Amino acid sequence: MIELIRVGKIVKTHGVNGELLLKLEPGKVPANTKEPVFLEFDGIQVPFFIHGSRNTSTVDWYVVFDDYQSLSLAEKLLGRVVSIPQANFTSTVDADPADELIGYQVRDVNFGYVGVVKFIQQGRQDLMVIENEGQEILVPFVEDFILEIDDEEKQIVIETPEGLLDLNK
Repeated sequence: MIELIRVGKIVKTHGVNGELLLKLEPGKVPANTKEPVFLEFDGIQVPFFIHGSRNTSTVDWYVVFDDYQSLSLAEKLLGRVVSIPQANFTSTVDADPADELIGYQVRDVNFGYVGVVKFIQQGRQDLMVIENEGQEILVPFVEDFILEIDDEEKQIVIETPEGLLDLNK
């Protein structure tokens, strides 16, 4: 039996040609894109071959699978967990320490519970992507907003300007 490692999840479609956004877990990438990846269907791992792919960041990987090159077919793969064989696994050299915050609860001192850190989107402006009841809330990951990071309680306390948390709704 092949030992599989979870590397990410398909989160949305992109365009009309079957392109999907696969959010990779920090530091986890396939070493060889010619090898199949596995998507889970009712507890069963099904192999999929990559027709084409491109990366826009260390965690955003856009893929098109063989035989799923249309929007209607690609939509059937949304929300699927993606795994790869351990033999095809490569870890990026140094995972970002901010990635250790994934799963932390976020609380704003003025507005209360915000949600749970889903991932840190890195770019010109690092953003905490926080999930709350299926909705994503984006908060700049900047020192000015972060009051406390409590590793023991796995909690981040922030103070944001009025209206910032409502921008994503």
